[in-house]
Amino acid sequence: MCKFKVVFLVLLLCPASLVAQGQGTVSAGGGSGAPGSAVNIPVTLNLNAGTTVETLTFGVEIVANGPAPALTGMLSFTKDSSLPAPNLVDTGAGPNLIAVAWLSPPFTPPLSGMKSLGVITMTIPITAQNGQSYTVRVTGASATLGDSVVTLTPGPNVAVNVVVPTGGGGRRRGQLISE
Repeated sequence: MCKFKVVFLVLLLCPASLVAQGQGTVSAGGGSGAPGSAVNIPVTLNLNAGTTVETLTFGVEIVANGPAPALTGMLSFTKDSSLPAPNLVDTGAGPNLIAVAWLSPPFTPPLSGMKSLGVITMTIPITAQNGQSYTVRVTGASATLGDSVVTLTPGPNVAVNVVVPTGGGGRRRGQLISE
């Protein structure tokens, strides 16, 4: 398991531009939410035709854009109901980073095609303002099939946008309506 952790950490710290074209991608979805609300960010594995994997690791970083306040709460991961629990969910590197790994036992049957992995949950800081945003970036991903490494590439960066809800029907509480 130590060998996997070293490979996993090296790949997660390697800039995406240095990773060769892969046999699939790990992508995160974007979203929106109000200050103080939890936002679920879906994570998906999409393997090329004929590619299967028995182990899988990925990392995600969420960064405040411009004047948006930095995340302070820890990220969490909820696996897709069709998958076993991951061996590792690590948030120790900071409130905006998470690493997830399924190492042993291997997936049975191996994963193939497009597969929902689960959701990462972030809480938008209560001090965030309408229109601010956060960039969600898959920092790295790796997989194996038997003793062979399956090269995965991170999907594109996506945004979580801060949206402050307006009052119901455009009226403020206490506003008189004449007919």
